[in-house]
Amino acid sequence: MGTRSVQEKNGKIAFLINLLLVQALTGEETGIRLYRRQQEMKNRDRVVVFCGEHFGIFRNFEVAMLLGATVCEHALMGESQRTLLERYGVPRAATS
Repeated sequence: MGTRSVQEKNGKIAFLINLLLVQALTGEETGIRLYRRQQEMKNRDRVVVFCGEHFGIFRNFEVAMLLGATVCEHALMGESQRTLLERYGVPRAATS
């Protein structure tokens, strides 16, 4: 192993130790932990619904409304099953 590769390894190790110390001393999350926590917070109210070979990612209240439940705070804003279906591009059924 050459001198340069040893120095590079030592530099990487020193960087990681420094990063861990900063994280430990400041209580801040860094790197992948921070990213994962942000993603968890962003997606915590979402569910995946499968129907055969198809799937959709919906917010919890949307699934409840599509199943026929009344979600008070969204119903007060005028949201209904029809408005949800329109949002996702489902055409109105033709009536004769």
